[in-house]
Amino acid sequence: MEPYPRRLLHVLVGLLCAGALTSCSIWDAGRADEVPAEALGMRPVYFAPDSANVIFSDAPRALQNGTGVVTLDDLLFVIDQGLGVHLFDNRAPSQPVALAFIHIPGIATLTATPGRLYANNFGDLVTIDIEDPRNARVIDRDAGLFRQPLDFPEGFIGFFECYDPARGRLIRWEEATVTRPECRINF
Repeated sequence: MEPYPRRLLHVLVGLLCAGALTSCSIWDAGRADEVPAEALGMRPVYFAPDSANVIFSDAPRALQNGTGVVTLDDLLFVIDQGLGVHLFDNRAPSQPVALAFIHIPGIATLTATPGRLYANNFGDLVTIDIEDPRNARVIDRDAGLFRQPLDFPEGFIGFFECYDPARGRLIRWEEATVTRPECRINF
């Protein structure tokens, strides 16, 4: 007689296989008769294609979607996912002083060395001169070193608004009520 855990494993594997066989894939364009009028799901956040590679310094601004922090000497860099990086003078860590916001569309990661910021600009690696953070400028670009965002919300199961490249570059996915969502991830 098989031990109980092994039987349970066989049942679970069987259920997963049966579920996989009932749909053509985990990402599926919905049939018209299965599309709800509205659903809580995910929608893509776009960046206009004509300004996707434009990188520049701006006045400090409010953080919208912070996803990472890097420190270097007396500087603090805070990633605003998909939008750019906030630079702070961090000589007094209990009261950092905002210096600038550098627009870097599609940013997800960065590192820094004295006078240089290295970040992704969608799929490209850009090297930015930050000797004067209020006048940051791109000094090098290596195209295609980073993977592009997936055209579906990774790790999500349910309905979502289909990504449309004609609307711009995909920055990230956000939770929203989507109208007539024709795409879904299911099991």
